[in-house]
Amino acid sequence: MQINQNLPNIRMMTEVPQTLKEWWRNIRVAYGNEIMPHLGSLTDLLNVEANKLLITLMIEFWKPTTMTFQFADFEITPTLEEISQIAYLPLAGREPLAPRTTSRIGFL
Repeated sequence: MQINQNLPNIRMMTEVPQTLKEWWRNIRVAYGNEIMPHLGSLTDLLNVEANKLLITLMIEFWKPTTMTFQFADFEITPTLEEISQIAYLPLAGREPLAPRTTSRIGFL
């Protein structure tokens, strides 16, 4: 597959640096009970590894003015509910909008 060579040169973090993970472990030990109610499952993102090729390919379709992915005849705005379902990350205290019977393939 040919990647558009006219894309901007971006810096991409595909995994969380080990020092940040260690910092979070230390903070959680000392202040976890105070911090966790505010962060919910956001800390699960520390364990996510990005697919660099997919992100590189999708950049071509990203329109920062509308914060959407725009294709030839439609656009997509990723929601927190969609990302939580695709990435297997829970939303604290909320049910996703997608019906539970929808498969990830069908959803996409």
